[in-house]
Amino acid sequence: MTTSRMKKKEEENTELTNPKPAPLAAPGGAMGADAGFLDDDRDVLKVPIAKLLQALSPEVDSGDEAAKAGVLWDPVFSAPLTKNFVPLVWSREWIDWIPKDEGGGIAARYTGDDLKADPDLKRRASWTGSGKDRTPPELHEHLNVLVLFEGRDLPIVLSWSTTGLQAGKDLYTLCKHRGAPVYRTVFKIETVKKTNDKGSWYVLTPKPVGDPSEEEYARAQGVFDTIRGVGFAVDHGEAAVNDDDDDDFPDHLRD
Repeated sequence: MTTSRMKKKEEENTELTNPKPAPLAAPGGAMGADAGFLDDDRDVLKVPIAKLLQALSPEVDSGDEAAKAGVLWDPVFSAPLTKNFVPLVWSREWIDWIPKDEGGGIAARYTGDDLKADPDLKRRASWTGSGKDRTPPELHEHLNVLVLFEGRDLPIVLSWSTTGLQAGKDLYTLCKHRGAPVYRTVFKIETVKKTNDKGSWYVLTPKPVGDPSEEEYARAQGVFDTIRGVGFAVDHGEAAVNDDDDDDFPDHLRD
């Protein structure tokens, strides 16, 4: 006859030889999606920039039929990006670029708070003079937005500067005037070809197309909640140069 004491002893022995797996913690907990990663990885986790191909872009001459001037290009997967995306988080930075003939790259990055706190930085980020004596800023403004494209699990950055900066500001204004979270609107990628007497180039000009589906909204909100309060670093590339000197864009078409 098996007593209750004997039965309890058998159960204890079974647990020792066949231990039950530890329960998984809820996402975000000690054993959730963040387990094993750095507490602050902003300087490690870099987000690539989608590239708007121009006539002189090396991808256009690569032999890939999909790489054409005016196409928004995914530099990670070397493929065109789908047309629709949801914006997630905006950022604005001023970059002190190292001249290309000195090796290129980024000497320093500054935020709007940095410019407010340092009058000299604000001066370096502003146009000076007038007419023929007008001099462009030493620090170049970049307006960035982290986005999720249809069919792409990883977020990517759209970035505007110099000749395309106004298009970025227009998109920001559209998002702001919606009176809703930034990820509440789906945008469609459109590119506009601009031409003058010296040549032509493409500018990125996204247009709103409606609200995201419940699934898209939940996905976007999840990424937003992860990024919020942490921020993200835009990967301008290991050999990044100021886009005023970018070989992809003819110098005579610069503003």
